[in-house]
Amino acid sequence: MEVRRISVPGGRCEKCEGNGQLKIEMHFLPDVWVECETCRGRRYTPDVLDVKFKNRSIADVLEMSVAEALELFDNVPKVRRMLQTLADVGLDYIQLGQPAPTLSGGEAQRVKLAAELGKPDTGRTLYVLDEPTTGLHFDDVNKLLEVLHRLVDLGNSVVVIEHNLDVLKSADWIIDLGPEAGEGGGRIVVAGAPEHVAACDASHTGVALRPVLEAGPREPRQRYDPTAHAERELAVAKAGFGRIGNDTRMPWQVDGRRWHLVQRDDRAGRPRRWEPAALEYVEQLVQKAGKGRFEPTNWSNRASVEITARGAPTWFLHALTGGEWLLELYFRTPRGAFDWRKLDGELGLKTLDERDDLETYGDWARVDVRKRRDGFDAVVIYVHDRREIDTPAFRRFIRKAASLYFKDVVR
Repeated sequence: MEVRRISVPGGRCEKCEGNGQLKIEMHFLPDVWVECETCRGRRYTPDVLDVKFKNRSIADVLEMSVAEALELFDNVPKVRRMLQTLADVGLDYIQLGQPAPTLSGGEAQRVKLAAELGKPDTGRTLYVLDEPTTGLHFDDVNKLLEVLHRLVDLGNSVVVIEHNLDVLKSADWIIDLGPEAGEGGGRIVVAGAPEHVAACDASHTGVALRPVLEAGPREPRQRYDPTAHAERELAVAKAGFGRIGNDTRMPWQVDGRRWHLVQRDDRAGRPRRWEPAALEYVEQLVQKAGKGRFEPTNWSNRASVEITARGAPTWFLHALTGGEWLLELYFRTPRGAFDWRKLDGELGLKTLDERDDLETYGDWARVDVRKRRDGFDAVVIYVHDRREIDTPAFRRFIRKAASLYFKDVVR
């Protein structure tokens, strides 16, 4: 099955190039964005949108907030870890597919910060943030502070340009520039711990910070322990991997007929060369020969297609679909019912060397009879296309084999 990347040609909608919208230039007026008529804002081709995780397509996921995606990917550790980092910096409300130009300056900084947190940490990085609390709720400010403290606990240095008093009171060191703005400032008024700055009457920042520190309450901050965090992540990962796929159905389980006749590659991942119409024809002949006594064809196995009689413990037809050039058909029959030489002569299947139209070779007979441990035989026929089995001899074989199966196998 061809693998396509969803964000490049072949996976994305080519009309809008995966944006879901089209830009209309208005010359002297601001540009206008309208929904793409081809994908209806879904961004991707129908084939890509057919692939779903927990009944959600990639377009559905991009419309989720970070908080909603955290619930969806709770048992996928690698994805959950990055989403949790976005939530930790107070971005759990933004949509995953939100265009970057629509983010505020503070949001863009926190996205970059989350990306940094997702990288392997060296403990030797200098982070410079310009008013990252802009637009944040008080609870989100606390989340951001936890992240900043985590960076420091890991050995990094964090420089924050900020006026938020909650950030200032939690800092290790404050450098107050002033005393005024513009031409009235530009020099260091005071520098030190928050308590030292609050005691400076010449500092406007200190005057504002003093009542905040006096109001309290003060609580000791628990240092970030990377080892303990890694152990928790490992435990979550182990538990999560054990649940992945429990509610996911494979392509052959969703539509087995399509899997074996359209989507299936050979065992080595190469395109299949035998004709799917041959398998469809064999299925029709077998079901017709059974006159309603066979169960519906079982297409739901990844490697094979089976037809079994109602109430029977074993199959009559077992078709292996993983060959590149040949479809392998196994028919269960009573011991000694067929002689392979005689049957090979009756069916008249050419060897691969005799098939000039096939880019493969072999001088062996394409009919065989193998003894099974259960006391029956398996008549094996290797088929390339429908034309070579659409013969009176093959139809007679199917009718005779089915009759013997019902007589001696089904009891």
